[in-house]
Amino acid sequence: MEIIVQNQVIPINSTTKIDIEELKKCEFFIEWIKQIQKSEIIQLEKIVIESVDFFGSRIGFLKFKSTTKMKKTGETTETTVFGGGGAVAILVILYDEKDKYVILTSQPRVPIGLESFIEIPAGLIESSNQFKSVAVREMQEETGLIVQTSDLVDLTSLFYSSKFKGIIPSCDLCSGFIRLFLYQHFLPTSSILQLNGKNTGLHHEGEFISIRVLKLNDVWKETSDGKTLCALFLYEKYLNLQENLQENLQENLQENLNENLQENLNENLQENLQENLQENLNENLNENLQENLQENLQENLQENLQEDSQENLNENQNQNENLNRNQNENLNQNQN
Repeated sequence: MEIIVQNQVIPINSTTKIDIEELKKCEFFIEWIKQIQKSEIIQLEKIVIESVDFFGSRIGFLKFKSTTKMKKTGETTETTVFGGGGAVAILVILYDEKDKYVILTSQPRVPIGLESFIEIPAGLIESSNQFKSVAVREMQEETGLIVQTSDLVDLTSLFYSSKFKGIIPSCDLCSGFIRLFLYQHFLPTSSILQLNGKNTGLHHEGEFISIRVLKLNDVWKETSDGKTLCALFLYEKYLNLQENLQENLQENLQENLNENLQENLNENLQENLQENLQENLNENLNENLQENLQENLQENLQENLQEDSQENLNENQNQNENLNRNQNENLNQNQN
């Protein structure tokens, strides 16, 4: 078998039964090849498939050795890779009026030799576009809680966008990743506590799960599970983000309120100024009108008085002249 990587033919040998067509359908193996393809430092030389586990007809886990060369130095390295697909894990927080509780699973974990290990609900995905639907399914299977995909907060996407698909549990050995989700819901205290000790899981698939209910602040003391601790860390960041958003919302609201108040104040001041200006103008006009009327009245009265006085004087003078004339006439007549 062979594959083209970085414009070179890379041989693929196998110590187990597998063909190239099955590898081409293996999503996590193709994704690993794509990442190597992008590298400017690593040159892939050879792949040897050592073991493969099938989940039905698809490859679930793949163990292989890769021979790579550092382009700058020419040094060759052989690395063992445990290939695996993605998984989801859900931080389930139920809260009452006073406290927050985390719903955890406790089950045997043979790879680390423990009969009981506490962790958050989790499960493998078959395809990268199934994150939320698998998270909903795993929650129901492992906790009994039935939720909708819209109830989940994708913590990985929220904080890393498309930079990372999920947290990497062991980058020196395994290619798998875990996408983290958050679910929060209010329940009465009695309903939350009665979940503690409940047996769940798919027994026919080897899942023997017992639910553990712990207060949020006590979880880190009871488990060293990597995905659980990472979820708690991102949840703290989530709370900080919510707080900052709330503060910014309050600031923007106050700013808008102040702007509206200032606009209304300016508008009212403008209206009052116009009213006062108009009122003062009217008062001044009335005062000036009264004053002018008074002056005109005085002038007209004085003028009329003078005219009347002059007329009377002239009339008196005429009368006197007539009288004198008559007297003189009478006197002359008497003398004659």
